[in-house]
Amino acid sequence: MDNSKERAYMQTEEYIREKEWGERNWNRKNKQQEKIYMKEIEQRLKEGTEQAREELLHMFRNEEFIETYKSKTEMAYLIVIMQIYEREVQFGEKRTILDMGDSYEIIRSKLFELKFILWKIEFAKDVRGKELLLEFIRTNQATPDMIQCIVHTSTADESKVLVELSDLFIAHNMLRYAFRMLEYLDDLEPGNEMVLCILAELCARVGKCKRAGEYLDKIKNPGIMAERIREKYGC
Repeated sequence: MDNSKERAYMQTEEYIREKEWGERNWNRKNKQQEKIYMKEIEQRLKEGTEQAREELLHMFRNEEFIETYKSKTEMAYLIVIMQIYEREVQFGEKRTILDMGDSYEIIRSKLFELKFILWKIEFAKDVRGKELLLEFIRTNQATPDMIQCIVHTSTADESKVLVELSDLFIAHNMLRYAFRMLEYLDDLEPGNEMVLCILAELCARVGKCKRAGEYLDKIKNPGIMAERIREKYGC
């Protein structure tokens, strides 16, 4: 079914009936279990122990569980929260998104707050937006993983926002944050000379010349900027 026919079908009574039946059927099969899961999740968040969090990770690694509940608002946000947490654990963060509150509502409110700040930066061009972002990071000890994830899920032009954020973080000597934004930008736009040169220079500035050279080697047709970095740092 092409897009125009699909849009037309979505306006029909038949489609509406199908959606209503699907929702009733889902509720009949899963609603009660969803309530049980939410109660368990809230209890684990309140406990806040390493074991409780590992149990949450185990739950949200279950593909059948994700497939069943991913379209439901509360679970959808929890999936994002646990994806962020898992990344933070992988990167060895001492403070994670689960340390921002001991309930789903508190942690979700932090996601909303960050999302609205990023919207200020992207859409409203609000000069206060960047100040609010820095304040949010300081106050909540928000990790690069959290910033990166909400950029991915909530912005219209990820690349443009990532450039703005990396410039902001470099200007405030938040090099770890800048590096992670640029790494993600490199994933989105592989081979971008400007991005690779900035990544290389950030590495070289902290003595990681081998890694800097690896970034420069990814540039197919190196320009003046890449050559200057090689000469300056011997990468």
